[in-house]
Amino acid sequence: MSTITLTKDSHADRGKYRVGYDVTSKILGDEPVAPASARPPKRSRSTISIIGAGFAGIISAITCQQKFGDSDFLIIEKYPKFGGTWIANTYPGVACDIPSIWYSLSSELATNWSRSQSYGFEIAEYIDRVVDKHQLKQKALLGHAVNRATWIEADAEWELVIHDVETGDTIIHRSKILVNCLGGLVHPRHPSYRGLHDKFKGEYIHSAMWRDVDLKGKRVAVIGNGCSACQLVPALLNDGYEVESVTQIARSKHHVMPPLPKALQWLYNLVSRVWLFQWILRLIVASFFEFRFPMFKGDGWWSKFVRWKSTRESINYMKKHTPKKYWKDVIPDFKIGCKRLIIDHSYLDSLSHPRMEFIGDSISHFDEHGLVLKSGRYVACDVVVACTGYDISKSLKTIDVVGRNGTTLESLWTGKDGRITAYETAMVKDMPNMFLMAGPNSASGHASVVSAIEYVATFFTKVARPVVDGTYKSVEVTSEAYYRWFDECQRELKKAVYGTQFGGCVSWYSDMDYNYTTYPYSQIRYWWNMSHPNKRDLDYRK
Repeated sequence: MSTITLTKDSHADRGKYRVGYDVTSKILGDEPVAPASARPPKRSRSTISIIGAGFAGIISAITCQQKFGDSDFLIIEKYPKFGGTWIANTYPGVACDIPSIWYSLSSELATNWSRSQSYGFEIAEYIDRVVDKHQLKQKALLGHAVNRATWIEADAEWELVIHDVETGDTIIHRSKILVNCLGGLVHPRHPSYRGLHDKFKGEYIHSAMWRDVDLKGKRVAVIGNGCSACQLVPALLNDGYEVESVTQIARSKHHVMPPLPKALQWLYNLVSRVWLFQWILRLIVASFFEFRFPMFKGDGWWSKFVRWKSTRESINYMKKHTPKKYWKDVIPDFKIGCKRLIIDHSYLDSLSHPRMEFIGDSISHFDEHGLVLKSGRYVACDVVVACTGYDISKSLKTIDVVGRNGTTLESLWTGKDGRITAYETAMVKDMPNMFLMAGPNSASGHASVVSAIEYVATFFTKVARPVVDGTYKSVEVTSEAYYRWFDECQRELKKAVYGTQFGGCVSWYSDMDYNYTTYPYSQIRYWWNMSHPNKRDLDYRK
Protein backbone atom coordinates (compact mmCIF):
# COMPACT_ATOMS: atom_id res chain seq x y z
CA MET A 1 0.00 0.00 0.00
CA SER A 2 1.52 3.29 -1.08
CA THR A 3 0.88 6.70 -2.58
CA ILE A 4 1.69 8.37 -5.89
CA THR A 5 2.48 12.06 -6.36
CA LEU A 6 1.70 13.59 -9.73
CA THR A 7 4.24 15.89 -11.36
CA LYS A 8 1.36 17.85 -12.93
CA ASP A 9 3.19 18.01 -16.25
CA SER A 10 -0.13 16.95 -17.76
CA HIS A 11 -1.31 20.53 -17.20
CA ALA A 12 1.45 21.87 -19.45
CA ASP A 13 1.67 19.03 -21.97
CA ARG A 14 -1.75 17.44 -22.34
CA GLY A 15 -0.79 15.86 -25.66
CA LYS A 16 1.56 13.53 -23.82
CA TYR A 17 -1.42 11.97 -22.09
CA ARG A 18 -3.88 11.60 -24.94
CA VAL A 19 -4.26 10.08 -28.37
CA GLY A 20 -5.43 12.29 -31.18
CA TYR A 21 -8.44 12.05 -33.44
CA ASP A 22 -6.32 10.45 -36.15
CA VAL A 23 -5.77 7.51 -33.81
CA THR A 24 -9.28 7.21 -32.33
CA SER A 25 -10.93 7.46 -35.75
CA LYS A 26 -8.69 4.69 -37.03
CA ILE A 27 -9.22 2.43 -34.03
CA LEU A 28 -12.96 2.98 -33.66
CA GLY A 29 -13.81 3.09 -37.34
CA ASP A 30 -15.89 0.42 -39.05
CA GLU A 31 -13.15 -0.59 -41.46
CA PRO A 32 -10.01 -2.59 -40.53
CA VAL A 33 -7.27 -0.27 -39.31
CA ALA A 34 -4.67 -1.95 -41.53
CA PRO A 35 -4.86 -4.58 -44.27
CA ALA A 36 -3.65 -8.02 -43.31
CA SER A 37 0.06 -8.40 -43.89
CA ALA A 38 1.41 -11.05 -46.25
CA ARG A 39 4.16 -11.87 -43.77
CA PRO A 40 3.73 -15.13 -41.83
CA PRO A 41 2.35 -14.70 -38.30
CA LYS A 42 4.61 -14.68 -35.29
CA ARG A 43 3.82 -16.99 -32.40
CA SER A 44 4.06 -16.37 -28.67
CA ARG A 45 2.59 -17.54 -25.37
CA SER A 46 2.04 -16.54 -21.76
CA THR A 47 0.17 -17.96 -18.79
CA ILE A 48 -2.34 -15.09 -18.80
CA SER A 49 -3.53 -12.77 -21.59
CA ILE A 50 -5.03 -9.43 -20.60
CA ILE A 51 -6.97 -7.57 -23.28
CA GLY A 52 -7.13 -3.83 -22.62
CA ALA A 53 -4.85 -1.35 -20.87
CA GLY A 54 -7.29 0.93 -19.10
CA PHE A 55 -7.99 0.72 -15.38
CA ALA A 56 -9.30 -2.85 -15.70
CA GLY A 57 -6.22 -4.10 -17.54
CA ILE A 58 -3.85 -2.32 -15.17
CA ILE A 59 -5.60 -3.69 -12.07
CA SER A 60 -5.59 -7.18 -13.59
CA ALA A 61 -1.86 -6.98 -14.32
CA ILE A 62 -0.97 -5.74 -10.83
CA THR A 63 -3.20 -8.44 -9.38
CA CYS A 64 -1.20 -11.07 -11.29
CA GLN A 65 2.03 -9.61 -9.94
CA GLN A 66 0.89 -9.37 -6.33
CA LYS A 67 -1.45 -12.34 -5.87
CA PHE A 68 0.03 -14.97 -8.18
CA GLY A 69 3.64 -13.88 -7.98
CA ASP A 70 3.48 -14.41 -11.71
CA SER A 71 4.90 -11.96 -14.22
CA ASP A 72 4.08 -14.32 -17.11
CA PHE A 73 1.26 -12.23 -18.52
CA LEU A 74 0.80 -10.15 -21.63
CA ILE A 75 -1.30 -6.97 -21.90
CA ILE A 76 -2.69 -6.37 -25.39
CA GLU A 77 -3.95 -2.86 -26.15
CA LYS A 78 -5.20 -1.35 -29.43
CA TYR A 79 -4.09 2.18 -28.52
CA PRO A 80 -0.39 3.14 -28.47
CA LYS A 81 -0.62 4.10 -24.78
CA PHE A 82 -2.05 2.91 -21.49
CA GLY A 83 -5.13 4.71 -20.24
CA GLY A 84 -8.22 3.44 -22.04
CA THR A 85 -11.06 5.94 -22.02
CA TRP A 86 -8.90 8.61 -20.36
CA ILE A 87 -6.53 8.94 -23.31
CA ALA A 88 -9.32 8.71 -25.90
CA ASN A 89 -11.88 11.04 -24.28
CA THR A 90 -10.27 14.45 -24.55
CA TYR A 91 -13.16 16.87 -25.05
CA PRO A 92 -12.94 20.27 -23.29
CA GLY A 93 -13.81 19.96 -19.62
CA VAL A 94 -13.53 16.17 -19.43
CA ALA A 95 -13.24 15.11 -15.81
CA CYS A 96 -14.13 12.43 -13.31
CA ASP A 97 -17.83 12.45 -12.39
CA ILE A 98 -17.29 11.14 -8.84
CA PRO A 99 -14.82 12.21 -6.11
CA SER A 100 -11.22 11.74 -7.27
CA ILE A 101 -10.23 10.19 -3.99
CA TRP A 102 -12.49 7.26 -4.89
CA TYR A 103 -11.34 7.03 -8.50
CA SER A 104 -7.94 5.44 -8.07
CA LEU A 105 -6.46 2.11 -7.08
CA SER A 106 -6.93 1.52 -3.36
CA SER A 107 -3.28 0.44 -3.15
CA GLU A 108 -1.97 3.47 -5.08
CA LEU A 109 -3.65 6.61 -3.77
CA ALA A 110 -2.71 9.91 -5.41
CA THR A 111 -1.49 12.60 -3.03
CA ASN A 112 -2.18 15.75 -5.04
CA TRP A 113 -5.32 15.78 -7.18
CA SER A 114 -5.92 19.40 -8.24
CA ARG A 115 -9.62 19.32 -7.39
CA SER A 116 -12.25 17.04 -5.92
CA GLN A 117 -13.31 15.83 -9.40
CA SER A 118 -10.02 15.55 -11.21
CA TYR A 119 -9.37 16.56 -14.80
CA GLY A 120 -9.19 13.82 -17.40
CA PHE A 121 -5.58 14.62 -18.25
CA GLU A 122 -4.62 14.30 -14.57
CA ILE A 123 -6.22 10.86 -14.44
CA ALA A 124 -4.24 9.88 -17.54
CA GLU A 125 -1.06 11.11 -15.83
CA TYR A 126 -1.94 9.12 -12.71
CA ILE A 127 -2.39 5.99 -14.83
CA ASP A 128 0.99 6.59 -16.46
CA ARG A 129 2.68 6.88 -13.08
CA VAL A 130 1.08 3.64 -11.84
CA VAL A 131 2.15 1.83 -15.02
CA ASP A 132 5.76 3.04 -14.64
CA LYS A 133 5.86 2.16 -10.96
CA HIS A 134 4.80 -1.43 -11.65
CA GLN A 135 6.88 -1.72 -14.82
CA LEU A 136 3.93 -2.76 -16.96
CA LYS A 137 5.06 -1.28 -20.27
CA GLN A 138 7.55 -4.07 -20.86
CA LYS A 139 4.70 -6.57 -20.38
CA ALA A 140 2.46 -4.88 -22.95
CA LEU A 141 1.82 -5.17 -26.65
CA LEU A 142 0.59 -1.67 -27.49
CA GLY A 143 -0.89 -0.69 -30.82
CA HIS A 144 -2.24 -4.21 -31.29
CA ALA A 145 -5.86 -5.36 -31.43
CA VAL A 146 -7.31 -8.80 -30.76
CA ASN A 147 -9.55 -9.97 -33.59
CA ARG A 148 -10.42 -13.44 -32.38
CA ALA A 149 -10.05 -15.63 -29.31
CA THR A 150 -10.64 -19.39 -29.65
CA TRP A 151 -10.65 -22.02 -26.91
CA ILE A 152 -8.46 -24.98 -27.92
CA GLU A 153 -10.00 -27.89 -26.04
CA ALA A 154 -7.16 -30.36 -26.60
CA ASP A 155 -4.61 -28.03 -25.02
CA ALA A 156 -6.92 -26.24 -22.56
CA GLU A 157 -5.66 -22.91 -23.87
CA TRP A 158 -6.94 -19.77 -25.54
CA GLU A 159 -5.54 -18.91 -28.94
CA LEU A 160 -5.64 -15.21 -29.79
CA VAL A 161 -5.31 -13.75 -33.27
CA ILE A 162 -3.72 -10.32 -32.83
CA HIS A 163 -2.87 -7.75 -35.46
CA ASP A 164 -0.67 -4.69 -35.48
CA VAL A 165 -2.99 -1.75 -36.17
CA GLU A 166 -0.30 0.04 -38.21
CA THR A 167 1.35 -2.74 -40.23
CA GLY A 168 -1.31 -5.45 -40.27
CA ASP A 169 1.23 -8.02 -39.05
CA THR A 170 -0.35 -10.97 -37.25
CA ILE A 171 0.57 -12.63 -33.98
CA ILE A 172 -0.86 -15.96 -32.82
CA HIS A 173 -0.72 -15.94 -29.02
CA ARG A 174 -1.56 -18.81 -26.66
CA SER A 175 -2.40 -18.60 -22.95
CA LYS A 176 -4.10 -20.61 -20.22
CA ILE A 177 -6.26 -17.74 -19.01
CA LEU A 178 -7.97 -14.89 -20.84
CA VAL A 179 -8.85 -11.72 -18.95
CA ASN A 180 -11.14 -9.49 -21.00
CA CYS A 181 -10.81 -5.90 -19.83
CA LEU A 182 -12.64 -4.14 -22.65
CA GLY A 183 -14.91 -1.49 -21.18
CA GLY A 184 -18.34 -0.43 -22.31
CA LEU A 185 -17.63 3.29 -22.82
CA VAL A 186 -15.65 2.89 -26.02
CA HIS A 187 -17.64 3.11 -29.25
CA PRO A 188 -19.57 6.36 -29.61
CA ARG A 189 -23.27 6.30 -30.41
CA HIS A 190 -23.51 8.67 -33.36
CA PRO A 191 -26.88 10.35 -33.96
CA SER A 192 -28.51 9.47 -37.28
CA TYR A 193 -30.54 12.61 -37.95
CA ARG A 194 -31.40 13.07 -41.60
CA GLY A 195 -28.90 15.33 -43.30
CA LEU A 196 -26.35 15.44 -40.49
CA HIS A 197 -23.70 13.34 -42.22
CA ASP A 198 -24.43 14.10 -45.87
CA LYS A 199 -25.85 17.62 -46.09
CA PHE A 200 -24.53 19.63 -43.14
CA LYS A 201 -21.45 21.56 -44.28
CA GLY A 202 -20.20 22.53 -40.84
CA GLU A 203 -18.00 20.51 -38.49
CA TYR A 204 -19.38 17.40 -36.78
CA ILE A 205 -17.67 16.05 -33.65
CA HIS A 206 -18.64 13.34 -31.18
CA SER A 207 -17.45 14.06 -27.65
CA ALA A 208 -15.97 10.53 -27.40
CA MET A 209 -13.82 11.19 -30.51
CA TRP A 210 -12.90 14.82 -29.99
CA ARG A 211 -10.86 16.57 -32.64
CA ASP A 212 -9.43 20.03 -32.28
CA VAL A 213 -11.07 22.55 -34.58
CA ASP A 214 -10.97 26.34 -34.43
CA LEU A 215 -14.06 27.33 -32.44
CA LYS A 216 -13.35 31.05 -32.30
CA GLY A 217 -16.40 32.98 -33.44
CA LYS A 218 -18.32 29.78 -34.20
CA ARG A 219 -21.93 28.94 -33.37
CA VAL A 220 -21.77 25.60 -31.58
CA ALA A 221 -24.73 23.26 -31.17
CA VAL A 222 -24.38 20.65 -28.43
CA ILE A 223 -26.69 17.64 -28.61
CA GLY A 224 -27.47 15.94 -25.29
CA ASN A 225 -27.28 16.84 -21.61
CA GLY A 226 -25.67 13.88 -19.86
CA CYS A 227 -22.39 13.94 -17.95
CA SER A 228 -20.23 14.72 -21.00
CA ALA A 229 -22.41 17.62 -22.15
CA CYS A 230 -22.56 19.07 -18.64
CA GLN A 231 -18.76 19.16 -18.56
CA LEU A 232 -18.34 20.36 -22.13
CA VAL A 233 -20.77 23.30 -22.15
CA PRO A 234 -19.15 25.40 -19.37
CA ALA A 235 -15.70 24.66 -20.79
CA LEU A 236 -16.70 25.98 -24.24
CA LEU A 237 -18.04 29.16 -22.66
CA ASN A 238 -15.37 29.83 -20.06
CA ASP A 239 -12.06 28.19 -21.04
CA GLY A 240 -10.88 30.53 -23.77
CA TYR A 241 -12.49 28.96 -26.84
CA GLU A 242 -14.14 32.29 -27.74
CA VAL A 243 -17.22 30.72 -29.30
CA GLU A 244 -19.86 33.08 -30.62
CA SER A 245 -22.62 31.04 -28.99
CA VAL A 246 -23.53 27.65 -27.56
CA THR A 247 -26.97 26.19 -28.17
CA GLN A 248 -27.66 23.03 -26.22
CA ILE A 249 -30.47 20.82 -27.51
CA ALA A 250 -31.79 18.00 -25.36
CA ARG A 251 -35.05 16.13 -25.23
CA SER A 252 -34.39 14.44 -21.87
CA LYS A 253 -33.70 15.64 -18.35
CA HIS A 254 -31.27 14.70 -15.60
CA HIS A 255 -31.08 15.16 -11.87
CA VAL A 256 -28.17 17.44 -11.08
CA MET A 257 -26.73 17.32 -7.58
CA PRO A 258 -24.88 20.14 -5.79
CA PRO A 259 -21.09 20.28 -6.20
CA LEU A 260 -18.97 18.28 -3.79
CA PRO A 261 -18.35 20.31 -0.62
CA LYS A 262 -15.16 22.36 -0.61
CA ALA A 263 -14.35 20.81 2.75
CA LEU A 264 -13.71 17.49 0.99
CA GLN A 265 -10.77 18.89 -0.97
CA TRP A 266 -9.49 20.64 2.15
CA LEU A 267 -9.59 17.37 4.12
CA TYR A 268 -8.00 15.53 1.23
CA ASN A 269 -5.11 18.02 1.09
CA LEU A 270 -4.68 17.64 4.85
CA VAL A 271 -4.38 13.83 4.91
CA SER A 272 -3.32 12.87 1.38
CA ARG A 273 0.38 12.33 2.11
CA VAL A 274 -0.32 9.46 4.52
CA TRP A 275 -1.82 6.40 2.82
CA LEU A 276 -3.76 5.20 5.88
CA PHE A 277 -5.34 8.59 6.61
CA GLN A 278 -6.31 9.06 2.96
CA TRP A 279 -7.71 5.52 2.83
CA ILE A 280 -9.92 6.31 5.84
CA LEU A 281 -11.21 9.48 4.15
CA ARG A 282 -11.84 7.47 0.98
CA LEU A 283 -13.82 4.94 3.02
CA ILE A 284 -15.93 7.73 4.51
CA VAL A 285 -16.65 9.14 1.03
CA ALA A 286 -17.55 5.69 -0.34
CA SER A 287 -19.79 5.04 2.68
CA PHE A 288 -21.64 8.31 2.10
CA PHE A 289 -22.39 7.37 -1.50
CA GLU A 290 -23.31 3.82 -0.52
CA PHE A 291 -25.69 5.23 2.08
CA ARG A 292 -27.71 6.60 -0.85
CA PHE A 293 -28.13 3.22 -2.52
CA PRO A 294 -31.70 2.68 -1.19
CA MET A 295 -32.91 5.50 -3.44
CA PHE A 296 -32.00 3.37 -6.45
CA LYS A 297 -33.93 0.27 -5.46
CA GLY A 298 -37.04 -0.69 -3.54
CA ASP A 299 -40.17 1.09 -2.42
CA GLY A 300 -40.04 0.59 1.33
CA TRP A 301 -40.14 3.43 3.83
CA TRP A 302 -36.35 3.79 3.99
CA SER A 303 -35.98 3.83 0.18
CA LYS A 304 -38.78 6.37 -0.06
CA PHE A 305 -37.17 8.57 2.57
CA VAL A 306 -33.69 8.53 0.97
CA ARG A 307 -35.26 9.10 -2.46
CA TRP A 308 -37.37 11.99 -1.16
CA LYS A 309 -34.41 13.63 0.59
CA SER A 310 -32.08 13.26 -2.41
CA THR A 311 -34.76 14.48 -4.82
CA ARG A 312 -35.45 17.55 -2.72
CA GLU A 313 -31.72 18.30 -2.52
CA SER A 314 -31.38 18.04 -6.30
CA ILE A 315 -34.54 19.97 -7.26
CA ASN A 316 -33.89 22.79 -4.80
CA TYR A 317 -30.35 23.16 -6.10
CA MET A 318 -31.48 23.08 -9.73
CA LYS A 319 -34.14 25.72 -9.18
CA LYS A 320 -31.66 27.98 -7.42
CA HIS A 321 -29.06 27.82 -10.20
CA THR A 322 -31.18 27.36 -13.34
CA PRO A 323 -32.93 30.28 -15.05
CA LYS A 324 -36.66 29.89 -14.48
CA LYS A 325 -37.39 29.90 -18.22
CA TYR A 326 -35.58 26.55 -18.48
CA TRP A 327 -37.19 24.78 -15.53
CA LYS A 328 -39.75 22.89 -17.59
CA ASP A 329 -37.05 21.59 -19.94
CA VAL A 330 -34.35 20.82 -17.38
CA ILE A 331 -35.93 19.69 -14.10
CA PRO A 332 -36.96 15.99 -14.17
CA ASP A 333 -40.29 14.54 -13.09
CA PHE A 334 -39.14 10.91 -12.84
CA LYS A 335 -37.54 9.11 -9.88
CA ILE A 336 -34.04 10.24 -9.02
CA GLY A 337 -31.40 7.77 -10.17
CA CYS A 338 -33.39 6.61 -13.20
CA LYS A 339 -30.64 8.31 -15.21
CA ARG A 340 -27.03 8.73 -14.14
CA LEU A 341 -26.75 11.41 -11.45
CA ILE A 342 -24.68 14.45 -12.38
CA ILE A 343 -22.57 16.21 -9.76
CA ASP A 344 -22.54 19.82 -10.88
CA HIS A 345 -19.34 21.65 -11.63
CA SER A 346 -20.53 25.01 -12.99
CA TYR A 347 -22.93 23.58 -15.61
CA LEU A 348 -26.17 25.02 -14.23
CA ASP A 349 -24.60 28.44 -13.76
CA SER A 350 -23.51 28.35 -17.41
CA LEU A 351 -27.19 28.29 -18.43
CA SER A 352 -27.28 31.98 -17.42
CA HIS A 353 -24.33 32.86 -19.66
CA PRO A 354 -25.29 35.54 -22.25
CA ARG A 355 -23.94 33.41 -25.11
CA MET A 356 -25.78 30.26 -23.99
CA GLU A 357 -29.24 28.93 -24.88
CA PHE A 358 -30.89 25.68 -23.83
CA ILE A 359 -33.64 24.21 -26.01
CA GLY A 360 -35.76 21.34 -24.76
CA ASP A 361 -36.81 19.83 -28.06
CA SER A 362 -36.03 17.03 -30.52
CA ILE A 363 -34.17 17.44 -33.79
CA SER A 364 -36.02 16.77 -37.03
CA HIS A 365 -33.25 17.08 -39.61
CA PHE A 366 -30.20 19.04 -40.79
CA ASP A 367 -29.59 21.16 -43.86
CA GLU A 368 -26.35 22.73 -45.10
CA HIS A 369 -26.13 25.42 -42.43
CA GLY A 370 -28.00 24.19 -39.38
CA LEU A 371 -30.77 22.06 -37.96
CA VAL A 372 -34.54 22.04 -37.80
CA LEU A 373 -36.30 21.10 -34.57
CA LYS A 374 -39.51 19.08 -34.33
CA SER A 375 -41.25 22.32 -33.36
CA GLY A 376 -40.20 23.83 -36.70
CA ARG A 377 -37.65 26.23 -35.24
CA TYR A 378 -34.41 26.62 -37.20
CA VAL A 379 -31.03 26.73 -35.43
CA ALA A 380 -28.09 27.91 -37.50
CA CYS A 381 -24.76 26.45 -36.45
CA ASP A 382 -21.18 26.06 -37.63
CA VAL A 383 -20.17 23.15 -35.37
CA VAL A 384 -22.23 20.26 -34.03
CA VAL A 385 -20.98 18.34 -30.99
CA ALA A 386 -22.85 15.13 -30.21
CA CYS A 387 -22.78 14.15 -26.54
CA THR A 388 -24.97 11.15 -27.24
CA GLY A 389 -23.19 8.46 -25.26
CA TYR A 390 -21.86 5.07 -26.23
CA ASP A 391 -22.96 1.93 -28.03
CA ILE A 392 -22.33 -0.34 -25.06
CA SER A 393 -23.48 -3.56 -26.71
CA LYS A 394 -21.04 -2.96 -29.59
CA SER A 395 -18.22 -2.23 -27.17
CA LEU A 396 -18.82 -5.54 -25.39
CA LYS A 397 -18.67 -7.53 -28.63
CA THR A 398 -15.64 -6.17 -30.47
CA ILE A 399 -13.81 -9.53 -30.41
CA ASP A 400 -14.96 -12.80 -31.94
CA VAL A 401 -14.84 -15.22 -29.01
CA VAL A 402 -15.28 -18.94 -29.62
CA GLY A 403 -15.51 -21.15 -26.55
CA ARG A 404 -16.07 -24.79 -25.79
CA ASN A 405 -17.73 -26.89 -28.51
CA GLY A 406 -17.65 -23.96 -30.91
CA THR A 407 -20.04 -21.85 -28.84
CA THR A 408 -19.59 -18.19 -29.73
CA LEU A 409 -20.02 -15.26 -27.40
CA GLU A 410 -22.08 -13.57 -30.11
CA SER A 411 -24.58 -16.44 -30.18
CA LEU A 412 -24.90 -16.39 -26.40
CA TRP A 413 -25.38 -12.64 -26.28
CA THR A 414 -27.22 -11.79 -29.50
CA GLY A 415 -28.62 -15.03 -30.91
CA LYS A 416 -32.32 -15.87 -31.13
CA ASP A 417 -32.57 -16.42 -27.38
CA GLY A 418 -29.38 -14.57 -26.52
CA ARG A 419 -28.98 -12.25 -23.58
CA ILE A 420 -25.96 -10.10 -22.69
CA THR A 421 -25.02 -11.36 -19.26
CA ALA A 422 -22.14 -12.79 -17.24
CA TYR A 423 -22.31 -14.79 -14.03
CA GLU A 424 -21.58 -12.44 -11.13
CA THR A 425 -20.56 -9.98 -13.90
CA ALA A 426 -17.37 -11.97 -14.53
CA MET A 427 -17.88 -15.37 -16.27
CA VAL A 428 -19.75 -16.70 -19.31
CA LYS A 429 -20.92 -20.27 -19.82
CA ASP A 430 -18.90 -22.43 -22.24
CA MET A 431 -16.02 -19.95 -21.98
CA PRO A 432 -13.45 -21.76 -19.80
CA ASN A 433 -10.74 -19.73 -18.09
CA MET A 434 -12.19 -16.44 -19.35
CA PHE A 435 -12.88 -13.59 -16.95
CA LEU A 436 -14.56 -10.23 -17.63
CA MET A 437 -13.30 -7.34 -15.52
CA ALA A 438 -15.95 -4.79 -16.50
CA GLY A 439 -18.60 -7.13 -17.77
CA PRO A 440 -22.38 -6.95 -18.07
CA ASN A 441 -24.19 -5.55 -15.00
CA SER A 442 -20.98 -4.33 -13.38
CA ALA A 443 -21.86 -0.61 -13.46
CA SER A 444 -23.70 1.32 -10.78
CA GLY A 445 -25.53 4.59 -10.50
CA HIS A 446 -23.56 5.88 -7.55
CA ALA A 447 -20.17 4.19 -7.12
CA SER A 448 -16.62 4.01 -8.45
CA VAL A 449 -16.01 1.71 -11.39
CA VAL A 450 -12.39 1.37 -10.22
CA SER A 451 -13.53 -0.12 -6.91
CA ALA A 452 -15.88 -2.46 -8.77
CA ILE A 453 -12.98 -3.67 -10.93
CA GLU A 454 -10.95 -4.34 -7.80
CA TYR A 455 -13.81 -6.47 -6.44
CA VAL A 456 -13.83 -8.55 -9.63
CA ALA A 457 -10.03 -8.85 -9.50
CA THR A 458 -10.43 -10.47 -6.08
CA PHE A 459 -12.94 -12.94 -7.55
CA PHE A 460 -10.53 -13.64 -10.40
CA THR A 461 -7.64 -14.49 -8.06
CA LYS A 462 -9.76 -16.83 -5.95
CA VAL A 463 -11.36 -18.65 -8.89
CA ALA A 464 -8.36 -18.80 -11.22
CA ARG A 465 -5.70 -19.78 -8.69
CA PRO A 466 -6.19 -23.58 -9.06
CA VAL A 467 -5.69 -23.16 -12.82
CA VAL A 468 -2.67 -20.90 -12.49
CA ASP A 469 -0.94 -23.31 -10.09
CA GLY A 470 -1.71 -26.32 -12.29
CA THR A 471 -4.15 -28.14 -10.00
CA TYR A 472 -6.80 -27.93 -12.72
CA LYS A 473 -6.69 -27.25 -16.44
CA SER A 474 -9.84 -25.18 -16.62
CA VAL A 475 -12.70 -23.57 -14.74
CA GLU A 476 -16.04 -22.33 -16.01
CA VAL A 477 -19.43 -21.39 -14.67
CA THR A 478 -22.15 -24.02 -14.91
CA SER A 479 -25.05 -23.40 -17.28
CA GLU A 480 -27.53 -23.58 -14.42
CA ALA A 481 -25.68 -20.91 -12.40
CA TYR A 482 -25.20 -18.73 -15.48
CA TYR A 483 -28.89 -18.53 -16.33
CA ARG A 484 -29.92 -18.38 -12.67
CA TRP A 485 -27.79 -15.25 -12.26
CA PHE A 486 -29.39 -13.63 -15.31
CA ASP A 487 -32.90 -14.32 -13.99
CA GLU A 488 -31.94 -13.05 -10.56
CA CYS A 489 -30.43 -9.86 -12.02
CA GLN A 490 -33.48 -9.01 -14.08
CA ARG A 491 -35.90 -9.84 -11.26
CA GLU A 492 -34.02 -7.56 -8.86
CA LEU A 493 -33.49 -4.77 -11.38
CA LYS A 494 -37.22 -4.50 -12.02
CA LYS A 495 -37.39 -3.22 -8.43
CA ALA A 496 -34.80 -0.56 -9.24
CA VAL A 497 -35.06 2.82 -10.96
CA TYR A 498 -32.45 2.27 -13.69
CA GLY A 499 -34.40 3.08 -16.84
CA THR A 500 -37.38 0.99 -15.72
CA GLN A 501 -41.12 1.53 -15.58
CA PHE A 502 -40.66 1.88 -11.84
CA GLY A 503 -38.05 4.61 -12.40
CA GLY A 504 -40.25 6.41 -14.90
CA CYS A 505 -37.71 7.26 -17.60
CA VAL A 506 -35.85 5.92 -20.61
CA SER A 507 -32.14 5.51 -19.91
CA TRP A 508 -28.98 3.99 -21.37
CA TYR A 509 -29.01 1.74 -18.32
CA SER A 510 -31.72 -0.29 -20.02
CA ASP A 511 -31.98 0.28 -23.77
CA MET A 512 -33.35 -3.16 -24.56
CA ASP A 513 -36.07 -5.29 -22.99
CA TYR A 514 -33.71 -6.03 -20.12
CA ASN A 515 -30.89 -4.36 -18.21
CA TYR A 516 -27.33 -5.53 -18.87
CA THR A 517 -25.49 -2.52 -17.46
CA THR A 518 -26.18 -2.01 -13.75
CA TYR A 519 -25.47 -4.18 -10.72
CA PRO A 520 -28.67 -5.29 -8.98
CA TYR A 521 -27.42 -4.92 -5.42
CA SER A 522 -25.37 -2.57 -3.26
CA GLN A 523 -21.61 -2.25 -3.61
CA ILE A 524 -21.19 -3.89 -0.22
CA ARG A 525 -23.01 -6.91 -1.61
CA TYR A 526 -20.81 -6.76 -4.74
CA TRP A 527 -17.65 -6.76 -2.63
CA TRP A 528 -18.91 -9.67 -0.50
CA ASN A 529 -19.94 -11.82 -3.45
CA MET A 530 -16.63 -11.26 -5.20
CA SER A 531 -14.69 -12.02 -2.02
CA HIS A 532 -16.62 -15.25 -1.40
CA PRO A 533 -17.16 -17.06 -4.72
CA ASN A 534 -19.60 -19.95 -4.61
CA LYS A 535 -17.52 -22.91 -5.77
CA ARG A 536 -20.69 -24.98 -6.27
CA ASP A 537 -21.46 -22.79 -9.27
CA LEU A 538 -18.09 -23.56 -10.87
CA ASP A 539 -16.91 -26.54 -12.89
CA TYR A 540 -13.20 -27.29 -12.45
CA ARG A 541 -11.73 -29.83 -14.87
CA LYS A 542 -8.40 -31.68 -14.89
